[in-house]
Amino acid sequence: MLLAGGLAPATSRAEDFFFSERQKIQGCRLSKATEGELRWLFFTVCEGALYTVDGVMLSWPELEDPFMLELAYHREISVEKLQELSRRVFNENTTKIERRRLQDQLAQFHTSLQPVQPGDRYALLYQPAHGTTLLHNGQIYITIPGRDFARHYFSIYLGTHPINEDFRDALLDR
Repeated sequence: MLLAGGLAPATSRAEDFFFSERQKIQGCRLSKATEGELRWLFFTVCEGALYTVDGVMLSWPELEDPFMLELAYHREISVEKLQELSRRVFNENTTKIERRRLQDQLAQFHTSLQPVQPGDRYALLYQPAHGTTLLHNGQIYITIPGRDFARHYFSIYLGTHPINEDFRDALLDR
């Protein structure tokens, strides 16, 4: 059953939302810097943790060092809804010229999205030498090279017009 906006009722457990203090992924050793809760209306959609080198606050949007955003979902969300929401917020954070330049990369990234169930996790890992890697429940789905794509895709969560300002502010410790 989906609620308004394409969200299903929450069925997850509290232990599904524990974020480890350290992550080692694709050769990167990262430490948890911050956590936040992404809410939509009265519902918690997911919780997130931002991991950086040595847990130091992320200097957004410079992207000089590796970092990772991990999201643990409370609700079921379809691929179509994930694509729609990310496209909308991506568009709010980019100019027409930027969207045109990044449209192929965004389409490629969107084809790798998987539906989420309560308790599922997505991770977005940025490595300056490699680009942005999408993981779903620990499985790598795609890596899009380049700082430009990373800066614009992460703006969905961390940018001027994020999906949720309170979530962005918690992750950036504002």
